[in-house]
Amino acid sequence: MNILTTLVQQDHLGPAVLHELEKFPVHSLGLPSLLSDPSAKTPEEALVHIFSEARRTTPSILYLPQFDVWWETVSVSWFPVIIYAK
Repeated sequence: MNILTTLVQQDHLGPAVLHELEKFPVHSLGLPSLLSDPSAKTPEEALVHIFSEARRTTPSILYLPQFDVWWETVSVSWFPVIIYAK
């Protein structure tokens, strides 16, 4: 395990970077926000909505807290949304 992975897993690096880049809009792709979005019928739809909003407010930051947990938790149907989001 490298140092960057260790720092990210400890949840210190992400918030520190976000603090330094506070002038940019931040769109969080945390599981709680994706699963509880009342305007989306599915989590995949919530994900597309966040990508669209980030594109609309360019430059912006897409933040994935606890990415390792996120990647293991989401269903396979989310992967194309992430990979092909343009």
